[in-house]
Amino acid sequence: MKFAIISNHPVWRDWDGGAFEYRYRILLNSLIDEGHDLSYVHLRTNNQDPLDEKVHSIDVSGSESQQKLKKVLGLLIPGRLRPHDLKIRSTLTEINPDVIITILPYMPHLAKNLPMQYPSIFFAEEDFSRGWDTVAIRPNFLTLLRISLRRKIIQRSWPDPTTVVVISDAERKWASYAFKKSRITTLSLFIDDEYWCETGLPSADPIDIFALGDFNYARNAYGLLEFMRELQNIAPSPQPKVTLASKNGIHKILRGLPKDQLDFRGFVEDPRPLYKAARICLVPSFSVSGAKNQILQSWASSCAVVAASASAKSVGGLNKFDLLSALDSKTLAVYALEALNLPQLRDLLIANGTISYRERNSQPKVVSAFLSEISHLNPHKG
Repeated sequence: MKFAIISNHPVWRDWDGGAFEYRYRILLNSLIDEGHDLSYVHLRTNNQDPLDEKVHSIDVSGSESQQKLKKVLGLLIPGRLRPHDLKIRSTLTEINPDVIITILPYMPHLAKNLPMQYPSIFFAEEDFSRGWDTVAIRPNFLTLLRISLRRKIIQRSWPDPTTVVVISDAERKWASYAFKKSRITTLSLFIDDEYWCETGLPSADPIDIFALGDFNYARNAYGLLEFMRELQNIAPSPQPKVTLASKNGIHKILRGLPKDQLDFRGFVEDPRPLYKAARICLVPSFSVSGAKNQILQSWASSCAVVAASASAKSVGGLNKFDLLSALDSKTLAVYALEALNLPQLRDLLIANGTISYRERNSQPKVVSAFLSEISHLNPHKG
């Protein structure tokens, strides 16, 4: 089959990115390995120059004043066709694909007026964070209004994508509401199995609790701070220490914590030895968008996980099976202390975490599920 890949990222080549980018690259490469033909449409933002002359390139940025006008018009007329919409349509007519795959991290609005006479797969992971309460999964009023307008005005001529991809079952409720006529499928985030499961790594000094992520980000920092306060109330002296790796520094609320409670390592290029040296991995984010790949990294590295419930749900984790999860900081601290003190419990969580990772989140499993979704599509007859 012939695929048109529409993206605002250079998904046709390797580029420096995170877990989402790695996932896109592996999934698209699986199509090439299956003998399919891929054409790329790059939607350039922020006045980027074209990156590759072999790729269809469309500028969707415009001047600052144009951007403001587009935003106002988009609010007033949700079904309005913009100049770049017309360019995208003419490019797709030129390519004449059997299937469209749309990958637009953080800019899903660029896809709202795509011509849907083509079977299409829409990767919608980052939509989850736009206007939804990620714990209760309830949309705010403005989000409901925009979705309602989208249905009433746009959907008359452009139906929903054939398939909408989300990264966890926690997001299916949102996707089912936003895309009522689409097939909703979960394709889990995955990590580089070969890298994270590697054995024979240099050892690190033993540590109590390891946490990795962007702790300059307020919701992560506040989650950690509340956890440490609760841990201080229940833990015997000396209090277990949290070893923290954060590539963008730490939020100001964490900077005054005593060094005997928080060991900040800064950016750690290879955290695998720290996962293996830790008694538990802590993921204290009570509000999340996307999936917490630190849990996957922990499972692959044979480290027991204690996580906020929202973080656990983002990867399908089950409380008291493959991790310990809690809805509040106090319970999270109780679970962490329990796991620290019970080696048998840690061993059980590690064993079950390994099973969950292999059965649900391993790269071969997700690639196989993606190719199965492709087989459900009826190619466009142009």
